[in-house]
Amino acid sequence: MAEWFVQSAIITLIGSGGFLLGAWIAARLREIPGLSFGWVYAISSGLLFGMIILELIPEAFAHFPVHFIFVGLILGLLFIRSMHWFLSRLIIFAPRYNWLSVESVSLLFIGISLHNLPIGISLGFQLNADGYFPIPWITALIFHHIPEGLALFSILITQGIRFAKTVLLSLLLSLSLGLGTILGFMADFSTSVMISLSMGMSIALLIYIAWFDMAMKARQVLSVRHLLIGFCSGSIVCSIIMSLTHVQ
Repeated sequence: MAEWFVQSAIITLIGSGGFLLGAWIAARLREIPGLSFGWVYAISSGLLFGMIILELIPEAFAHFPVHFIFVGLILGLLFIRSMHWFLSRLIIFAPRYNWLSVESVSLLFIGISLHNLPIGISLGFQLNADGYFPIPWITALIFHHIPEGLALFSILITQGIRFAKTVLLSLLLSLSLGLGTILGFMADFSTSVMISLSMGMSIALLIYIAWFDMAMKARQVLSVRHLLIGFCSGSIVCSIIMSLTHVQ
């Protein structure tokens, strides 16, 4: 049992390393002259859509029961509507931040955390079977979190987030990965239902965030042409990162 917690802690740290690498890239991109928050939202939207189309949807429908995924999609949509209602009242607790950023970051945090849970379960199951950390998927895990870190921290950097909070947030995002790893060690047949529901919910949340919460906000300050350029740039970056992720 103690070994499970040690290995899940290692997975958590590895995952947070990927988020931090994404944050570092986001900080470098922020230094580009003229990169307004509209461009940040457009690029982040493209990053998320790339991850959804290239990884989440193919992985979900290839490995998990379709009907449970659709139930998860419905639950995810209901959940995010409830979160919008809650976040509309949260603004009084964050008066010095841009409200659009508070909403986007909160929803994105939830979506990424839900997405990390089934990944952690798969990692825990594989660790339990193999008994060691294969280098290829450790590298893949780091690369996997770069686009998520880019999307999240590109927004937070515009709000002046400091290094200590960046590290803390990266660790918090990876907690669901560590929790999933522990569940993976204890995995049985019933776990596949939870994984399917979680995958469906994460897909619904991230699609909603990428389109309604990012692309539409970017459209408020960018022309359609600039929105498409930013969106396609984010999607291309995500496809490059995903191709590196799957190199064995």
